[in-house]
Amino acid sequence: MKIEFVSIGIMAVLCVIVVIFDAVKLFGNSETNDLLKKVESAQEVAESIIARVALFLLTDAERTYGAGTGELKMSACLTELLKLLPEWVSEIVPKAWLAEKLETALEIAKAKWNSNPNLLK
Repeated sequence: MKIEFVSIGIMAVLCVIVVIFDAVKLFGNSETNDLLKKVESAQEVAESIIARVALFLLTDAERTYGAGTGELKMSACLTELLKLLPEWVSEIVPKAWLAEKLETALEIAKAKWNSNPNLLK
């Protein structure tokens, strides 16, 4: 499962933005509200791009491994997603968070595959 990006660094930046936003939101106070407003749109963009990459990886895994291999496909997709990120980002971004994003993308992918089976060819 190969994927090429003009800049792999964008994935790193996007993941870090999302994690920082979640941390500020969790531990923030009224003084951080301005920061939250500024970062919120960046988080939406980051999650959108991550979701698109996840859809690509999941579709590629479905083509490669076929039906009935859910855990294998998710593991392969998580591994590929982690390969796209620099090592330092992989240490900051929790694997569970990436796995959650893959699960969310899988629900979207299943709907797309059901409506257009040609996507899996």
